[in-house]
Order: sequence, then C-alpha cells, then structure tokens
Amino acid sequence: MKYFIIILISFICFVNSINLVPEEVPFLYDFIQKVNDSRFNIPNVETIICSGSISGCQCDSNGNLNWLTFTCKTTEVIGWADFNGFSKLGYLFMTDVSLDQSFVYTPMPSIIYLTIHSKVFFEIDKDLPKYDNLYINYQNMYGGHVNIKVSYLKNVSSFTVIGPTCDIEIDGDQTNNKLSTLSISPRNVPDLSSLPNLSTLTLIIGNNFNQTSYVNIETFSKLTYIGIGLTSSILFNFPFEISNIKDPRWATIYFSQGNWDSPSNFIDLSNNNQTLVSFNLLNAGKKFNINGNFPFSKLPTGTCREFIVNNGNFSTLPDLSMFERSRVVSLAKSEMNGNLPSVKDTLQKSAFTQKVILNNNKLTGDIDESWCSIELDVSNNLLSGSLPDCMFCYLQDLKYQKRLTGNNFSNYDISSTCNEEQIKVYKLSNISSKVTLIGKNIGTYLDNIVTYPEIKFGTNNLNDSFTGYFDEYSQQYDIIKVRFLVPGINFTLSIANKPPQINTIAQSNVTFQITGQYYSYDEKVVKVMIGNNDCIIKSTTFYQIVCDINYPIVDYGNTSVLVMVEDKSVTTYFNLVHTPIQCKEPNCNSNGICNDHLGICECFEEWTFDDCSIPNHKVTNSTKVLYGVGGQITLFGWFGNIHNNCQVLFDGITSTLYSYNSSSIVAYINKGFGFVNTTVIQNNLTWNGLIDPYTQPENGYCNTTTKLCTCNSKWTTIGLDLCSIPNHYASSSSQVPSNTGGTIIIYGWFGDINRDLRVLLNNQSTPIKSNSNETISVEILPGIGLMDIQIIQNNLTWSGIIDPYSQPENGHCNTTTKLCTCHSKWTTVDFEVCTIPYHYASSSSKVPSITGGNITLSGWFGDVHNYFQFSFDNQIIKINSIDNETISVEIPSGIGSKNIQVIQNNITWSGLIYPYSDSTVKCLNNCSSNGICNSNGECKCNSGFVGPDCSTKDLSGSSIPSTETHTNPDGTTTISNEDTIYLIYIDSIVEIDFNNNQVPNSLINLKNGWKLVNTENSAINLDSSIQTFSQVANNATIIMTIESVESNNGKEFTFAGNQFTVSKDGFKLSLSVSNWNYKSNLNTLQIQMSSDVSLTEGNRINQCIDSSNEDTNVETSSNSNVLQNVNYLKISKNGKTLYGRFQDKMLSDGRSTTTITKIISKDDKKVLISLDMPHCNQCLLDPDFSVIINSDFKSSDSCGRENKKPWLIPVAVTVPVVGCALIIAAFVLGKKIRSEKKLINKFGGVN
Repeated sequence: MKYFIIILISFICFVNSINLVPEEVPFLYDFIQKVNDSRFNIPNVETIICSGSISGCQCDSNGNLNWLTFTCKTTEVIGWADFNGFSKLGYLFMTDVSLDQSFVYTPMPSIIYLTIHSKVFFEIDKDLPKYDNLYINYQNMYGGHVNIKVSYLKNVSSFTVIGPTCDIEIDGDQTNNKLSTLSISPRNVPDLSSLPNLSTLTLIIGNNFNQTSYVNIETFSKLTYIGIGLTSSILFNFPFEISNIKDPRWATIYFSQGNWDSPSNFIDLSNNNQTLVSFNLLNAGKKFNINGNFPFSKLPTGTCREFIVNNGNFSTLPDLSMFERSRVVSLAKSEMNGNLPSVKDTLQKSAFTQKVILNNNKLTGDIDESWCSIELDVSNNLLSGSLPDCMFCYLQDLKYQKRLTGNNFSNYDISSTCNEEQIKVYKLSNISSKVTLIGKNIGTYLDNIVTYPEIKFGTNNLNDSFTGYFDEYSQQYDIIKVRFLVPGINFTLSIANKPPQINTIAQSNVTFQITGQYYSYDEKVVKVMIGNNDCIIKSTTFYQIVCDINYPIVDYGNTSVLVMVEDKSVTTYFNLVHTPIQCKEPNCNSNGICNDHLGICECFEEWTFDDCSIPNHKVTNSTKVLYGVGGQITLFGWFGNIHNNCQVLFDGITSTLYSYNSSSIVAYINKGFGFVNTTVIQNNLTWNGLIDPYTQPENGYCNTTTKLCTCNSKWTTIGLDLCSIPNHYASSSSQVPSNTGGTIIIYGWFGDINRDLRVLLNNQSTPIKSNSNETISVEILPGIGLMDIQIIQNNLTWSGIIDPYSQPENGHCNTTTKLCTCHSKWTTVDFEVCTIPYHYASSSSKVPSITGGNITLSGWFGDVHNYFQFSFDNQIIKINSIDNETISVEIPSGIGSKNIQVIQNNITWSGLIYPYSDSTVKCLNNCSSNGICNSNGECKCNSGFVGPDCSTKDLSGSSIPSTETHTNPDGTTTISNEDTIYLIYIDSIVEIDFNNNQVPNSLINLKNGWKLVNTENSAINLDSSIQTFSQVANNATIIMTIESVESNNGKEFTFAGNQFTVSKDGFKLSLSVSNWNYKSNLNTLQIQMSSDVSLTEGNRINQCIDSSNEDTNVETSSNSNVLQNVNYLKISKNGKTLYGRFQDKMLSDGRSTTTITKIISKDDKKVLISLDMPHCNQCLLDPDFSVIINSDFKSSDSCGRENKKPWLIPVAVTVPVVGCALIIAAFVLGKKIRSEKKLINKFGGVN
C-alpha cells in the first residue's frame, strides 16, 4: 500500500506556473523552519511548491496548498496548529513525526487523506472522525500489538496500520459503518461479515498468526479484493476457506509473498464466480505441491484475467484445460518437467487465452502449431525440434527472441526470413468501419502489421485474426496494402467485396495463368472452371491465379473460363488449344473411330479392346426348359467369331457347352425357376445379365424377377418342387366317446404325395389306420376336450386343434379347459366322464327300536356299483338289495340317529339317518287332562278347550280383543294384538358340510327375495285364499305358498302322514326347494326361520299388564326322550304368548323322513330357528298357523271394572317341512306366569 501511494502521488503531481497564495506564505516558512525538511530549503520556495518540482506537493487552481508531503528532521511535536494556515489542505503525508495523542481525532475540516509515519505510539481508543483514507505506520512498534474496535473506524473509508500486529474487534451494530478498505497485520483473521461496505482487505501475516482463524475467511464473500502476504519464515497452510465460499464478489486474490506448506488436498476454486479478475501467487515455495503435482484441481468457472502461480516446485506441467477461461497464465520458475503438450483441444479451442508464461522450467519436446495464436514464453527450458512458422517467421523481432531463447530449437535463427507461402493473409472484412484481418501465421503482436490506408489494430482474436479501425471512414477505401514489418512481406487485399476481374489468360499445355485483381491468397475460396474441367489451383494472390487441368486436353476452341472467389464470380471466353494424339491402330480394325484428342479408339457397340478387335458379346434371349427339370437351352445374342476360353455360368455354376457361333450358344441348365443370373466369358471379357429360361408351374405362378412363387391354395413349394407339394391341413374330425376312445376320421386336404406321413396328438405319435386325399383315420385313447394336432408329411408340418370327443350324456365338458360339469347325480372318475353315480341317501324308513329289522334307504345310487360296501353305525354289514334309488338292509335294534357310509366306484358317501320309530312321543303338558294325545304328540282337545296343551277354554263368541293376521307382499306373516306384533318368515337357506359346518359362501338370504306370482281362492266352498311366492337361489327354484283359512269350522290338512286342522283366521305355509346345486354329495341343507317380536309405534301400551311382563321370555320343550329336538316353543311379551310346535317329520324326494330343529339364537326382539334337512332334490315343507282364545287375559280397557274376564288369544303355528320342522305358534293374552321355575318344569326346560 505504501508503494501504491507514492506512485499515485507521483502520477498526480504536475507542472504548473501557479504561485502559492500570499496569505499562506508566512505559514509555509514557519512550517519549514519547524520540520527542517531540506527539500524545502529553496529560495522563493513559495513560487516553486505549486509547480510540482517538490515531490508530493500540489496546489489547487487558485494557488492554495492542497497536497503536502514532508519528513520531520526535528524532535518537535507536530499538531494541527502547524497547518491552520493552509485552509484547503486535503492530502497530508508525514514521515518521522512525533504527534500529540489527539492528533488523529481533531483534523482540519479540509483533510480527507492522512498518512502518518510516526515515531511515537498513540492509541486508537475512540471514534475517529471522517477520513477517506487514514494510513498509520508506527515506526518504532514492530513486534508490538494493538487492538482496535471496528466501531472506532465507522467514519473512515480506508484504514491501514503498519508496524505492530493489529487485531480488529467487532463490537455492536455495524450497519452504518463506512469502512471499505482495511490493511492490517493481525494475529487472527477477523470475522468481517457485519461490515456492510468493506470491499478491500490486505492481511500481512507474521510468526504469531493463528492459522485456525482461517475459518473467518468464509465471511469474506462481499470482498472484491483480498491480499495476503507472509513476513514469516514459518511454513503456513494455504487458506482452503477461500475455495469454500460460493459465488464471492472477489475480483482479485493477491498473495504478494509467502512460504506455503504442502496442501492436504487439491484446491478447488470453482465455487468462485465470474467476478474473479486476477489470482496471483507470486512465490509459491518449494513445498507448495501435492506429491510434486500442481495443487489446484479447478479454477473459477467464469473468466479470469490472469492466473499466476510462480516460483513453485511442480514435477510436471498441469493439465492446461483448467486454464481455458484464463486470459493470462503464468507458471514461471517452477521446476516443471515433461513435454510441452498440444493445446489444440484446450486453449486453442477455447480461443480465450492470450498469454502463457512458462519460462525458466525444464520442459522438453517441441512446439506445435496449436500455440500459434497464444503469446507463449518458454524461454530457458529444454525444448527442441523445429519452431512452427508462426514463431520462426518472426525471430527477427526481439520480443519473439526473448520468449524463445534458452532452448535447443533446430531452426532458431534470428536472421531468418519467410515468404508468402509461410505467412498468408486471406481476407479483410469491414463492418461499420470495424476491420478484421484474417490469415495464417500472422503472429501475436499487433504493432508488427502496418497498412495503407492506416488501420489501427487493437484486438488479437486468438484465431489468426486481428481487429481494428480505420482512422477515417472506411467506404472511401477499396484496395488495402498490408505489410508485416517482420519478416518484411507485403500483401494486397480489398474491402470492397467486389467480384474478381480477369485481364489476361495464358495457356502452357495444361497450365493456365490468369491475371487480374480481386482474387485471394486463400486457395480454399478460389475456384476455376475451364469448360467442364476443374482447374486445380497451384497458387493464388490478389492479382494472379495459376492452375492445371487434367492431361490430355480434350476440349478445344472457344471455351468458357469461370473464376469464383468465395461467392463472387466472373466468366469470360478463351480459345482453348489441344494436340491430336494418334491411336495404336489408326483405323481401329474398321470396327471403330480413332479419337485424336485422347489417342484411343472409340469402338462400335459390338466390339471392344484398345484397337476394337475383340467382340463385345452379349445375350439377348433364350429358349425355355420345364421348371424343376432343367435341360439344354439356347442363348441368343452376339458372340462374334473369336471364342477364346469360352464359358457359361448359370447362377455362378459352370455349365456344359454343346455348341456356339456368332449368334447362339447351346448349354445345359439345371432345374430351377425364375430369372437366372447368367455369365458368358470369352476373350477375357465377361457379360452378366438375367434370362428367363423356365416355364411356369401347373399349380401356381412364379415371379421371375423376385423368384417368389404364388401357389394355388392347396399347393406349396419345397426346393425346386414348385407348387407340386400338397399344402395339407385338417378342417374337422369325427368324434368318439371320451371314456372309450376309438377310431376317428380327420377331414381336410392331404393330397397324393404323403412322404413320411405322421400324426401327433398332444405331441404323441398316433397310429394311422388309413389315409386319402381328404381323410386320415387314426386311433385315439380315452380323453377329454380339444387336442393339439400336428400332421407332418413332405417335410411340412401343419398344426391345429381338433375336438375328437363327444359330449357326455350326463354333463358337459369345456373343450378348452378340459373341465367337465356333470349333472347333479353324476360324477367323473378318470375318463369315465359323468358316467359314475354321485350317490347319496336322503331318507330312510323306520323300524321299532327294540327289534330292529329291514329298512329301505332312499336316495340316488345309480346302476354302477363297483367295489360296493355299506357301513351302519361304523360296522360293515351286508345289504339285501340295491337299485337306482333304494338300498334294502337289515339293521339291529337301537335308538336315535345312526351314521351310515355307502362306498361304490371308489366314491364314499357318509350321512346321518333316524331309522327307529319312537314309541315315547308325548304331548305338551299331557294335554292338561283336557284332551287325548295322538301318536304324533298332538293334543286332540275335549269340547270346550283349545290350545297346544288344551289348557285354554274355548270362548268362541265372547267379546275379546281381535287378533289380526296378514300375509305381506314380501312373503312375511304378521300376527298382531293390541300393541304387540309377531313377524314370522323364512329367513335364509344354507348348505351344511359333513362336519356340520356352514359351507363357505353358501348362506343365501331368502327374506328379501320373494316375488308374489299368484293370488287365488280355494276352489272348494271358498274356504281359504292362497298366495304364491317364488325366487331362485343357487340355481334352485324355491316356491312358498301361504293359504289363509276363512271357514268358521277351520280346514283339515294331511302332510307326511300327519293330519291336522287349521282354525279360522289361521294360515298354512308350504315351502318347496327343487334342484339345489350342492357343492358336494356329502352336504345337506338347513332352513333358518325367524320370529321377530316388536311393539306397534304410536299405540298406548296395555295399562292392565304388569311392568314385569314387558320383557320377552323364550321357553322350549321336546316331545321325545330320544331326540334332543325343539318340538315346542313359547315366546311371551306384554301378556301375549306365541306358541310353536315343531314336528320331527319332513318329505325328502317324496318320502317322509326325520328332521332336527334347534334354536340358533334368541334375544328380546328375535328368535332364530334352524331346521336341518338331508341331501335331497325335491324338498317340501308345509307349516300352518291358527288363532286360539283363552280366558286369563285382561284387555287394555278392563282394568278396574268388575265382572270383566281376562282374555287369552294364543296363535298356533304348525310346520311340517322337508328340511324344516312343524311349527305351532300362538298369541296368549293374559297374565305372565310369575314363577319362571314352574314354566320350565311344565315345558321340560329351556333349550
């Protein structure tokens, strides 16, 4: 910084004739006497000080002292009073001064620039006043240390401290701090991130510097200049933090001196943005490398004016591609070895680098032309070889000598000269007075080229071109003279963009010299055409072109001459001369004409050779032979009378020759078809061409050009058997049963040529019984579905699919998947498709449990009983007989249900039967001694009593609350009395497996699926109305019929051997299930019925009913000591009771059998009952419902009235079903029996 200031002062001092203003003269003499600086001991100094003769002193235009520089030679203390007389003093530079302690705090108002070299120390311990620049050198404090708070400098733009180490303390908010330039010798790198205006920083680092503080360099992103100098002999680490800052504003990084240690990693400066103008590391040192390698890996991504790393120690030259964006690169004095590389793909390609300095290294090899556009300094290396012309031609120039001296170049001769072949100037382009000179080997120094008129070149474009400007407006110029001072060569160019001009044309045999102007020194842009001949350029200048055309000259006479330079051309005419040349045979053997321009015979069409003596033979036509047969063929054409070494080749195969003459050749041709490539050779001449020697095939047509034949649909080609081989196929086949197989006939087209005939079915060879043109008979094994078929003959294979098996009588097979679906009574075993009975038992007759006896099992057993076996109660026993639908067998005595197992045809069926009649069937409550218990367990009440147990008096005709029974459109039945409602309906149907579990996904809801299909009245006495509902589930048809009884005497019904009566206002329900699609023959069906209990919304509850009767109670009982079955059901709520009875009989396929009824679930609102059925095809159930009156009920309006009898209205429901129990349901209006225990005893317990 010190030297910069001195240079600046020297620059701005200038000579003028102004004297110091009179009022400042006395103060000047007082000042001179006090400081005793000998520079001012000049007579009449007041007339000289403003002239610039005294260095560092200057006056303004009015004669007021503006700059003052002095050295104090006394011990006097200098204060501002010594300068008060200089009212305009702005710049003050003092050396060897002693100042009072407050000097820097109380400057004159005019002072903006203050430099102090002080012999005494003074503190900076408070805010400094405004300075543009404050420079302090504590001359006697080298080795000392000071701390300065940065807030003290907030009014100073530029601040420098020299002498002691100086650390800056960052204190408080620096938002308004104006400091922009700082130069100090710190012990630690300060954190400068809080200084908003700081742009320039210089750090002088000494021995006591703390290198760990490098981290604060990362706060320097806003700086535009950073300088670092080392004053210590200690090795310092390179500050990698410089490379860590992304996109800093730095324009210059300057390392003025140093002693740098080896970096730990390669240095990457690519984070630096395009503002980095200069990187200077002037003294890298001997250790600043990584294993001898250049320690930088990447440079800034933007452009860099200069990148300098000198005085290093690198084993080899680094990859120069990293310097492609640097205008100046210097790696001088760095011990580098190895060959100087080409920069064709790096620096030359980028066309940015202007100067590369590699002097005083140990580089070897030579310099190639890729360096021509770069100012290269390789002085004092070990280079050799020949210098390229771009450097050799300028060795007379001292600047080139200095850059190349100190090597071993073979052509290093400072007296050398070059010609126009080595240095070329191609073009001058002129755009808006901007002129660009383009050439080759034109050097790198702009001042080596002079022109007339004068062009001032100012830019080296780094691609053999310079750019400059005319002194005057360029359009007045046309022809420009260009001279290269070294080596002294002249060129003439034009900027007028005019077409070329031709003055003269001179011919010397095949060489032409064209003179004129506006040509070019660049052969690539010059073209000459003489007639139709290219004239090859040998040399070209602005005024002359020399070119050659091919020998001999054929054309002659008045011939056009075209000269084209770039896109401009000119045409003239010239009398072209040629020299006649004699032919070898003057008359060409009368078979041609001699061309004396060329000296050759031009033969007639039939002849050839240089003297037209050899026939030029050819074939024009031929005879034909049968396709696929071959034979003798005659070639017609011209063959002459000379037949030396005559040969004929058909498709490259040499043929046998029988005869030949001038117009025909007879030869043998092999069998084939289409065009044939024919070669005829004689007299060492060859004719090639195509002939069409074959006839067309009988069953098709051949394209003679492509040799592709299109056969009729039933024929094809193999080899040379054109359209004569049957193109066989099968279209259908006859069928045989899948379980037996047999002989099938395959229909189609097979022709009369059947070489190696084979038939494969499902890839298995099949015996052939016979074949003809249209049929093949083969034997096939039992099987199912479609079969893959291959028919092979004549080396041809036809593939397809046939359907050879007929569909089974008892089912259907998918011919693609080969999966068969049998009718419900049949199944498949191996290839016995749907022919094996899928047997099951659906019911049995009964015998006394004490004696046992013969029973008949009904179901389906078919007519095939292979490997038959019957088990009863896990014991194998013999049967009496078996037919399609029954098995007769004798069983021992026993009780309850028994497991049976029927095995036949390797299929096992197991199930449960009830073969014993139960003599212990009992009636509910023994009919309360008011009736007779019949064999079905049904009470036949004495006169005057009604109800399931005859316990209710018959009050017919009395005034009682009415009970309403409705069959609803959705198939449900509603029984209501006052505010209590019972809803009875078939809930669902489900399939049950052998383990008594529901078959997955088989439960089907029936309640919501009914559709009313018919309504009618009984045909007899109109004693009932009938409603019929239906739905389809699992492909089964389900029909429900509800018959409402309207006769006062009721109606008698018989079902499954039971007789029963349905009372007036009762109804009978019939449910039929037909053709259920069982998932297994072991599975059975289960019907689920429901009785829902609810209250009518909006009606008042009967106030005569005890609140304890509002709950719903459910009780059950059985009428058999053997079967744990639900035969009686009682549901009570609000004083009304629904009675139900379930009988143990059902109809399965028209036969009576046993069924089991159980409660699935129950709660206050619903009772769900299951009715188990065997495996049956036709299932029929037939329940009925009746209304009964009892006298224990208190109606809702009888509370508190005397002589009012309570009424009981029971509703009976009887359900005999196939797969369902018999249900008897009753509404009972009366008191709830308070003793739950008595009810349980009475009904035999709750299930």
